[in-house]
Amino acid sequence: MNNKKIVAGLLALSFVFGGTILPNTVVGNSVISASAAVTSGTCGKNASWTLDDEGTLTISGTGETTSSQFYNNSEIKKVVIEDGITKIGDYLFGKCYSLTSVEIPDSVRIIGDGSFQYCSRLTSIDMTYGVETIGKQAFDECKSLTSLTLPDSVTLIDNSAFYDCIKLNSIILPDNLTRIGSSAFMNCDSLTSLTIPEGVTSIGRFAFGGCDNLTDITLPSTVTSIEPYAFNLCVNLLSIKIPDSVTEIKESTFASCSRLTSVTIPDSVTSIGNRAFESCLNLSSVTIPDSVTSLGHHSFSGCRSLMSITIPDGVTSIDVGMFSYCLELRSITIPDSVISIKEYAFYESPYVSIKGYTGSYAKTYAENNNIPFEAINTDVTPKVTYPTNIKADYSEQYHQIRFTWNKVDDAQQYGIAVYLAGKWRVQAQNITGTTYTTPKNLTPGKTYKVAIAAKVDGAWDKTNAIKNAITVTVK
Repeated sequence: MNNKKIVAGLLALSFVFGGTILPNTVVGNSVISASAAVTSGTCGKNASWTLDDEGTLTISGTGETTSSQFYNNSEIKKVVIEDGITKIGDYLFGKCYSLTSVEIPDSVRIIGDGSFQYCSRLTSIDMTYGVETIGKQAFDECKSLTSLTLPDSVTLIDNSAFYDCIKLNSIILPDNLTRIGSSAFMNCDSLTSLTIPEGVTSIGRFAFGGCDNLTDITLPSTVTSIEPYAFNLCVNLLSIKIPDSVTEIKESTFASCSRLTSVTIPDSVTSIGNRAFESCLNLSSVTIPDSVTSLGHHSFSGCRSLMSITIPDGVTSIDVGMFSYCLELRSITIPDSVISIKEYAFYESPYVSIKGYTGSYAKTYAENNNIPFEAINTDVTPKVTYPTNIKADYSEQYHQIRFTWNKVDDAQQYGIAVYLAGKWRVQAQNITGTTYTTPKNLTPGKTYKVAIAAKVDGAWDKTNAIKNAITVTVK
């Protein structure tokens, strides 16, 4: 009877599988189990993998995995890497469009170039302390990734590592990070705020270019190099403070940051590159420090809200198109050091006027180009509007004090005030000469603080009178 049951079971299996009972079958380096629908194989010298029927790929072993082995595999939904693996091979899971989650252990030191490139459904990355390098294009175009916390062990985010991760709205950068590569976060449209940790020394080309919704970013005091186009087309960036460690603002660094209204440039900066602030439409004012000696062409072109600017001493040339299309520019102060103003410097800037020195190149340029010019005459001594050289002579007989002072040009009259009980109190006005004698019999030994003011062009200069007040003691 038992034998019949066994035969009946075998016949049933034969019917289901077309008359053949399937054993475990080997295909290439993969083993297919009929009972569990599990495939397996090797993916490195000392590493192996299994893929179960639910789409979970598990890698175990030691050392590095191979490159590109699972590229464009649509069956993988989850990747679990076990402790012992030290590197995820280049492009290992590229174009795994069904992959949604990854678990990376602390033994992994390197996430190779393009490891998860184009994994457009990847939403979860569990990355523990240990990873040091995130390779080029590692998570390039992972368009479903929304948030990520990188472990503090990471020191390098390489070129295009998170390029075009359009839903990434939150990322915590590690404390030990030192370099952010070119295009690392380019076109991460959902990022709104970011703090780059102390220790980062370099921010690569286009690193945050095209981050449309980035409104706020904090740069560390350690950064020494911000490469060209680093924040190009960050159209919602409102303000930026450049740290003292930076010496150069390079080409198009902040170009087309159309909502940028405030930028702080430190005294450490010596040059501002070509098109550095081009098309910053809302930048209404900027202070260029005296340390700057070089300004690149078109560096402020298209800054339509810029109203006034002062070029520092040491700059020798206003380059091509530097202030073109500055529609609201009213005043630019140009020092004697400028000996060249090139073509289109003020093209389509209809209201500009130049302030400069008599006999300077700037004056000649203004006259030749029909631009209004205002002379800065440093030889004229500022008009004095308060008494100077105040002296006090004492009469011990009458206990009086006689004050004298130098004449103030154009003064209509003078006034005397004494500081009493915490307030300045006027003792005499309408004095037309340059002397004043106090009443007799002041209290001997008493000390007074006295200010003498002048009325010039109808106004009393009280501020300078108080600054120059003298203290006297009755004898």
